[in-house]
Amino acid sequence: TEGAQIRTRVAVDGDITLEEHSAVRIGTALTHISAVCDIYPPEVFEQLALGDVLSIDSSDPVLVQVTKLAPTGLSARVLNGGSFRSNKAVAVDRRIKLPALTEKDRHAIKVGRELGIRDFALSFANHESEVDVLRSLAGPGSRVIAKIESRRGIQNAEGIARSSDALLLDRGDMSREVPIEKIPRVQKYVLSVAKQAGVKAYVATNFLDSMKNNLLPSRADVNDVFSTLDDGVDGLVLAAETAIGRYPVQSVVMLSKIIRQQRASMESPHLPRVELDRSESCLLIDPHGGSLADSFHER
Repeated sequence: TEGAQIRTRVAVDGDITLEEHSAVRIGTALTHISAVCDIYPPEVFEQLALGDVLSIDSSDPVLVQVTKLAPTGLSARVLNGGSFRSNKAVAVDRRIKLPALTEKDRHAIKVGRELGIRDFALSFANHESEVDVLRSLAGPGSRVIAKIESRRGIQNAEGIARSSDALLLDRGDMSREVPIEKIPRVQKYVLSVAKQAGVKAYVATNFLDSMKNNLLPSRADVNDVFSTLDDGVDGLVLAAETAIGRYPVQSVVMLSKIIRQQRASMESPHLPRVELDRSESCLLIDPHGGSLADSFHER
């Protein structure tokens, strides 16, 4: 589902750039004013106030502060400039009430049921009651994966876990609301909550970010994956690495290699000397000469 989230919509293909200290206008997505971008859903504007700070995107967020509100949109001052494009997440520095399911979500669930789909993921799950609503729409025999990606989701994680079939912690979206240095602690907490509730737990986003543009991951990324596995996660989800990265297949291969190493460390704390042989590691895929290169090395 799209869930309770605010997103951008721009009229041009690609990125738009906002300069620091500049004044901009942001539309409601329902009006056609001269705006640098729109944000939706439109219910957001009814709850915004002067002085609110909007954070756009999460890696290097664009920050704008509301200076004027009108029925057709708002005016804002850019506190931190940068670039973004359509469908980027927007966070507000205080709680904004949004419906757990959009009309698009409800239609998608109906179509999914007609197609025989029984697994549904609830984005931005904030309360167990929202899980119950999705399950009632999905029908008997459905499975609901609740995505924990907000402060309220963390605060209500225990109840959400009891009502769900699995939890998925999205660290990317969560980092817009939770300081980055607290993410590892939150991750351990959510995984422990899932374990206590007896449901599966998955973690998504920012595992092998360094492989979006590089053939090999950073040591920090490798340790992040290894540590998350040590925490007891049931599954890992790659995002940008495989969606827009230059090395999607190699990213999956590397993730598999790290998983095998972590499993080996669980089975035995000792590290046989042969395990340190560089010939054991190769990221080449068979169609690109992986097997041939390995065979040649062995000779």
